[in-house]
Amino acid sequence: MNLRTQIVLLISFLVLASVSIAAFVSIQTICRQGHTDIESYRQEQLTEMKVYLKHLVDIGYGMVDVNYRQHANMDETLQKLSEVRFDGGEGYFVITDKTIPYPTMVMHPIRPELTGKVLDSPKYNVTKSMHQNIYQARVLQCRQKGEAYLEYIFKKPGTDAIENKISYSRLFSPLGWVITSGLYTDSIESKVENKRNLINHRIRSTVTTILLTSVLLLMIGISAALYFSNQLTKAVQEIVVRVNDLAEGREIEPLTVSRQDEIGVMMQSLNKLFTGIRSYTTFAREVGKNNLLFDFKPLSKEDVLGNELLRMRDNIRKTDEEEKSRRWISDGASLFNDTLRKTYSSSKALGDQLTTNLVKYLDANQAGLFILQNDQEDYLELVSCYAFSRKKFLQKRIGIGQGLVGQCALEKGVILLSAVPEDYLTLTSGLGDAPPRYLALIPLIHYETLYGVLELASFKPFLPHHITFLKEVGENIAGGIATVKVTEQTSKLLLESRQLAEELRSQEEELRQNQEEMQATQEEMPPTDGTGGGKRPTPGRVKTIKER
Repeated sequence: MNLRTQIVLLISFLVLASVSIAAFVSIQTICRQGHTDIESYRQEQLTEMKVYLKHLVDIGYGMVDVNYRQHANMDETLQKLSEVRFDGGEGYFVITDKTIPYPTMVMHPIRPELTGKVLDSPKYNVTKSMHQNIYQARVLQCRQKGEAYLEYIFKKPGTDAIENKISYSRLFSPLGWVITSGLYTDSIESKVENKRNLINHRIRSTVTTILLTSVLLLMIGISAALYFSNQLTKAVQEIVVRVNDLAEGREIEPLTVSRQDEIGVMMQSLNKLFTGIRSYTTFAREVGKNNLLFDFKPLSKEDVLGNELLRMRDNIRKTDEEEKSRRWISDGASLFNDTLRKTYSSSKALGDQLTTNLVKYLDANQAGLFILQNDQEDYLELVSCYAFSRKKFLQKRIGIGQGLVGQCALEKGVILLSAVPEDYLTLTSGLGDAPPRYLALIPLIHYETLYGVLELASFKPFLPHHITFLKEVGENIAGGIATVKVTEQTSKLLLESRQLAEELRSQEEELRQNQEEMQATQEEMPPTDGTGGGKRPTPGRVKTIKER
């Protein structure tokens, strides 16, 4: 079965189904509307009856009220009310008191034997909704609202038929009387039935019209299906050819769109897809050339392939940046390791070289190297700095825990600040003085021993790989400081040893000279055996020896 036949059958089925559903829904709607109209008409008639019934009770209420105000005999008033008839003689007034749970009959014109009796018999449970005692329900509502409308069922006098009835009651508070009257609603049902017959006739006429119209629409729909199927098939065939080319990966030329319907929208969407595929191809080509900054936009927020390509590009860029960061850290570590491997005569010489190289490598603005000194108590001494202002030079010696530098040494942890206090330090340039925005303090620790603190200030933020680099280099710097300290100590000891050796040589030379002089003196002295041999020392020579 070719596409044209499928389209004709499909459209015919859709038209038939649509017409059938429309006809069914229309008929159901009309029927429901008819039922609604009937119920509305019934409610209108019932409302009119309620108004009429209220008017009648208001008349009875007015008679009681007037006679009560005039201090008339209320028994005579009850007698007059019992004689009142309306609604073809079927309507009358009934009066009870307002006693609860069950009232007492005060006046009943049809059944005078009920006068004075409590109305608690189950036969009065005739309310239409809950089968409650009708007299009890009237009293309860009148006590609450002052009036009451109630529907109930009641045997119509002179017949065996049970008819619907509606009553209206009103409380006369001075006497505690509930004045009630009721009307049968069979007249309303008769009017409603006439209304129902009229509406049903109209419904049948409308349904016939709908069915004839549905058949006509079905014929028109089938004819239109034949016409439009030819147009649709032609457009679909063109789309099929392009989609097949797309499936085989060939270069696609955009479709010429002349239709304004869904097929036209489909063609436009395919053109967008062809354009998107070109952009995907171009983007993949640029990424292959490592052009990770190439501007690319997905076709929409829901473009899965486009978003995945962007995510791929971002992952590659992230990996590339991480690799650059690792390389930057590795190159920097290698650079500073070479610096640290050189021999330095003092900590200051090492610090000057380190602070200069750190500022340049990190593209920072200021750097200071504080080395831990041990002299009765521990303190940090600024031994080297780069581009610090004179204000900062005022404090070269910092106690442990004092200020940011001392706090860094105390906690042995990195401190990063993005809002440096204005009075902390300044950067001086040809454009004037300005406070830095970012500050980093790195503890210099080697084998869990603190050797100092490195302080860096910059206008630009310190990135995570900067901190990683500083932590790694900080440990190496700490090792270098330890080595320089050992060298300085060794040099000091060597110098002291040389000075001591020089003093020992001097003393040895002096002793040798004294020994020679003593030996010469002994040769000039006479022998102790009395032989008279030897030379006697001259007086001047003896004096010299004594002086020594």
